[in-house]
Amino acid sequence: RRQLLMTRLRDKIAEGVSASEDEAVQYYKAHTQEFITPALAHLRLLLVGSRGEAERLRGQILQGADFGALAREHSKGGVKDRGGDMGWVDLRMLPAAIATAVAAIPQTGITPVIEAKGGFYVIRVEGRQAPREVPLAEVKDQIKERLTAERKQAKFAEWLEERRRAARIEVYL
Repeated sequence: RRQLLMTRLRDKIAEGVSASEDEAVQYYKAHTQEFITPALAHLRLLLVGSRGEAERLRGQILQGADFGALAREHSKGGVKDRGGDMGWVDLRMLPAAIATAVAAIPQTGITPVIEAKGGFYVIRVEGRQAPREVPLAEVKDQIKERLTAERKQAKFAEWLEERRRAARIEVYL
């Protein structure tokens, strides 16, 4: 109940505060780095407990075996049921050893066996997406919402500070 009252008070104090289209455009231009999506790779993962098993399975894959079927049958990774499909992944989110091996594959291909936390990995790179700048049209509304929220918060903080300065509090001991 108290939270509801505070929300209503904030809304009343910040009534009419909003960000314009032009301000959103200016923000976008001034913060272009925020609107660049990272490079992504579409990966399939096969995780096993020994180097020998990983090498054997990698050999089968290189001979034309179905990666997804082998992953479903042999992998102990969390994406086993999806044939090892991890979807599009930001390489910065991967452990260093795996990210390095994946980065060495130009567009598509199979990594060498990688020893990393949890076991031995064979990863198939199925595609890549280069970093791209997200167009203003896709993020303009989000920018306006963010700027509006920041301004409303600042307006409320200013109002609250004025009330604190104007308040006369006496303490009797």
